[in-house]
Amino acid sequence: MGMSFLKRAGLGFLMGMAVSNMFTFFFSWLAGGKELVFSSALLARTGGELGALVLQTFGGGVYGAITMGTTVVYDIERWSLAKSSFTHCLIVIGLYVPAGLLLGWGETVKDFLCTMVIQFILYCIIWLVMHFIYRAEIRKINELQNSSMISIDSYQNKKGGKGA
Repeated sequence: MGMSFLKRAGLGFLMGMAVSNMFTFFFSWLAGGKELVFSSALLARTGGELGALVLQTFGGGVYGAITMGTTVVYDIERWSLAKSSFTHCLIVIGLYVPAGLLLGWGETVKDFLCTMVIQFILYCIIWLVMHFIYRAEIRKINELQNSSMISIDSYQNKKGGKGA
């Protein structure tokens, strides 16, 4: 599980760097301000654009690494999909607050609460979609198994019974 975590975390780091910068750029553009790859709060905290860009990129990478790396909870076979999803959701949402405060992803408590609620709703939607996908796959497997059992039984009956 350790190597799997490291591979996923590495990919997550790269994705986190890109996604955090794209989202920050998009939302600063949407707000009608100067298009920045970092928040104005982060710029004020670091005192310069280079420092803000480096911290935003590295912080987003760490957030992505932990978010992707902790998907290993889905590989724990004795855990249900609900338990894995809930655990991962708590990790991601719990990490969002300190990361968001550090990187200036929100300015008010309302910003953080809204984002956390949206993340929770997305987890619920993803869980439901995955539940129905897995349910359909299990149904197909059961149908295939039942049809193959019927084929074996009919073959054995034609040959004069079992063991003939």
